[in-house]
Amino acid sequence: MSIPNDYPSVISYPTFGELSDVLSTKFEVLMSAMEYGAPTFVVRWPNGVVPGPEEQDRIFQDLHEMTKKLRVWPLVRWRNQSAGEVYIRFVPAQKAKKSDVKINYVLFIATLASIAIAGFMQATSPVFLTLFYPNGWTYFDIAFVTIGFMAALMGIIFTHEMGHFLT
Repeated sequence: MSIPNDYPSVISYPTFGELSDVLSTKFEVLMSAMEYGAPTFVVRWPNGVVPGPEEQDRIFQDLHEMTKKLRVWPLVRWRNQSAGEVYIRFVPAQKAKKSDVKINYVLFIATLASIAIAGFMQATSPVFLTLFYPNGWTYFDIAFVTIGFMAALMGIIFTHEMGHFLT
């Protein structure tokens, strides 16, 4: 059996017998070996008949639930799809650490500052001022261009990051 939760830094695996028993409830186990430091199995769908995608998803969700108590995650890849053979490798389950939110705030301020500097440098460029303000400029004009530049780039960054968040 795997080591209890008292030793989170120790990598341990359940025995091959335990993993084989879990897999044999859903598959025919063809081979088992230790590859790349992880227990690896070659299994086949019962009678070599591959179920539909919804059924496969349900079976792999069941497999994931059965291996939770063993503290491993199953990684699945096809070996021979026409024969219904699959590689299943088990890796130690890991819990995500809490991140430090202060880093996010510092990076946000650094992003705003770097965009503001770039916008200010553009707004005070002699070429820019000559082209867009041939009759002279004011500090309001420079502030307006800088803030407009910041708003445009932050809008692009916001849209990009929301793509990560929503998908």
